[in-house]
Amino acid sequence: MKRFYARRILRIFPLYYGVLAVGVIIGIADVRDNLFWHASYLADWAGRGMGVTSHFWSLCVEEQFYLAWPIAVVGLRRRSAVSSLAVAIAISIIAAVTIPNPFLARTAGSFAYLGTGCALALSRSGHLSGKALMGGAVLCLLPAVLVTTRTLGASAAGGARLWAYWDAVAFGVLIARAAKGFSGFTGWILRLPPLRFVGRISYGVYVYHEFVPTALRAVGGTFVANANPYLRALAYLGCTLLIATASYFGFERMFLRLKERFE
Repeated sequence: MKRFYARRILRIFPLYYGVLAVGVIIGIADVRDNLFWHASYLADWAGRGMGVTSHFWSLCVEEQFYLAWPIAVVGLRRRSAVSSLAVAIAISIIAAVTIPNPFLARTAGSFAYLGTGCALALSRSGHLSGKALMGGAVLCLLPAVLVTTRTLGASAAGGARLWAYWDAVAFGVLIARAAKGFSGFTGWILRLPPLRFVGRISYGVYVYHEFVPTALRAVGGTFVANANPYLRALAYLGCTLLIATASYFGFERMFLRLKERFE
């Protein structure tokens, strides 16, 4: 666990807190006004949007998961871990479809996705069979169906949130297959150097992608605002990839090299 936390800290903290520090120095209002929530990794519980830093809510969910789940795994017996996981996923989905605040509902429902990954880990370690995994995924959705039907009626928002969780099952199947490795044409595509490179800089892409459009609009003014939307999207994408690449080689990599001490 010490190695795990050390490696996660080296990957996540330097860029995240570095961007927050730069945001405060240059006066980005969305960073400055929400600094407490971001610095404490509690932005997902603020219950509101935060402009160009709104995407950081998912990083907060991730960090809270990193603190809670390993401790739960160490403290629980294997059977208790499996049953507790199923209960937690079901509660997560129920909370997502019943909490009226969409921001808090999104946070509460996040464990349904993370829990799918936990279930995959348990199945890979032999503590949960593949059939039990798929059956559990379906059963976890049934309480949410009941709650949605009885408490929300024809609520479009609640129904949309509910059915969105089937993508957790779909991606769970995809990731389980990826863990075994893809061969043939699919494997060849996924091993292409450009795709692997994007994976390498993907954290930077995540961190910067909301800032880039705002920065380009501020610099380009009406020229950017009136540009063809497809060209504008390409410009956003290109700039994000360039910034993430520079960030990776110029800043992140010196911290990533330290991860070798915690293999």
